[in-house]
Amino acid sequence: MDSEPGRLQNRIDQATRRLTATAAGLTDSQAREPSLLPGWTRGHVLTHIARNADGLRNLLIWARTGVVTPQYPDPEAREAGIAAGAGRPAGALAEDLERSAGAFAAEARRVPASAWDVPVHGINGPDHPAGSPCSGG
Repeated sequence: MDSEPGRLQNRIDQATRRLTATAAGLTDSQAREPSLLPGWTRGHVLTHIARNADGLRNLLIWARTGVVTPQYPDPEAREAGIAAGAGRPAGALAEDLERSAGAFAAEARRVPASAWDVPVHGINGPDHPAGSPCSGG
């Protein structure tokens, strides 16, 4: 993986391994503890990361196929998904995070080099290339 997307994917994979290892070590009570984000528990943060990976996977599908695939159906669906998943047991949070990260990584490997410059847009912000870090989430 000598390309820019390949180098970025390696960095994402390394960070994901650290995150999933940390999440796997949480107890149920630790998952319900407050995070540094006002009003959010650690469960909210982990669920947000998992749903964001799903949303970013949608943008990669859009770039690869040319079929408009929104990051999220709408802002309310994004918020509802986070709220619905935040109170799950720690093991379920960790499994969800691992699954969503794996699906994102698999889709990223499917994107051809030419598609990384295809304009897509996330829930916030203007169009930008699929490989841009500006997707919002």
